[in-house]
Order: sequence, then C-alpha cells, then structure tokens
Amino acid sequence: MDFELTEDGTYEVHVHAEGRIRLLEPVADEPYARWHVEPFPEVGGADPTVTATAMAAAVRFLSIAGVEGELEIEPDPVAMSYVLSALTPGLVPDRQALLEIPGPAERLDRLTSRFRQEAGLLRALRERRER
Repeated sequence: MDFELTEDGTYEVHVHAEGRIRLLEPVADEPYARWHVEPFPEVGGADPTVTATAMAAAVRFLSIAGVEGELEIEPDPVAMSYVLSALTPGLVPDRQALLEIPGPAERLDRLTSRFRQEAGLLRALRERRER
C-alpha cells in the first residue's frame, strides 16, 4: 500500500489486493470507512467458448459504439471478466453487481448478454436516426 497527499489536502491511497473480499458490515465511518470482511474467492473457471463469446460480443459492441483500436485482454477468464466489466456501459451499481457474481463463467455470460443488448440498442438508435 502507498499513498500520496493531493492538492486539495486529501490522501489518495493505492492498495494492491491478492484476492477478493466481501464487505460484511461497517465498523466505523470516521476518520474513514472500515468494514468487517471475509474472503470471497472466485468460484470455478470458464470454458474457452464462454470467454471467446464474451470477447466477440464486447468487440462487436465497441465497434458499433465507434470505439476504434485493438482490444488486448489477458486470456485468463477472471482477469478478462474484470476488464470487460469495466468496459460495460452502465452506472456504478450495475458494474458492481457484475463484480459480485461468484465466478467468471457466470460473469462472462452476463457480460455477453449485456454487450449484445447494448449493441442492439445502439443499432436501433442508428437506424432510427437514418430514417
């Protein structure tokens, strides 16, 4: 862990975690939020078909959204599911819900559905504008 004092007088704390945790209950709010936690390990892996399908859906969505460039993501299903979760459009609670899914296979399936849905919405908007 390291930290730095920012221009506005607050600290920016950088933490490196070795595994997931689940927040159980708050301990204190002052001087900063503290929680009781428990380990929350990833459950299972993901079939290569699941990872390939999720990647294809993400690439298709990004292309329809007009995002250019290469999408280089580690083939590890857990890492891939985290990166794709960050790329998903939506509010913070929606993204957090993805990260709370117990394992990468289910998370990647949900991401595939989300990317397909968003791509469909973008296509429909584009078609409507072209009329």
